[in-house]
Amino acid sequence: MVAAAPAVLEAAGVADRVVVSAGDFFREVPLGGNAYLLSAVLHDWSDSDARRILECCRRAMPPGSTLALYERVLPEHAAGNWDPYFSDLNMLQGPGGRERTAHEWRTLLEDADFTVQRTITASPEAAMSIIESICD
Repeated sequence: MVAAAPAVLEAAGVADRVVVSAGDFFREVPLGGNAYLLSAVLHDWSDSDARRILECCRRAMPPGSTLALYERVLPEHAAGNWDPYFSDLNMLQGPGGRERTAHEWRTLLEDADFTVQRTITASPEAAMSIIESICD
């Protein structure tokens, strides 16, 4: 991915605004960014591993910076659309992760010292949302 990224970014006209680097998000992430995005990453992991990833991000982030998660947010109660729950079963039996409710996302983020600002529904059919948090 890192080798292919420069050409894609150049074609999109944003190469001058992006730094691409390989890494291990269990150990460190690039320091000092204004915003960090994790897109469909944390649902692959258990709560304890997801918390470790978030804590690593938090250590790299200056006060006032933003963390945006693009993740599935399960309804608190089943409401006729079972697709998000099938994804939860896939995460459980596959990589050992899980889908989470808004309350569970908030708890996970707060445990890693983030403050949730808002949740924006991005795809109601798939229950995908953007969860925006900041570092205090």
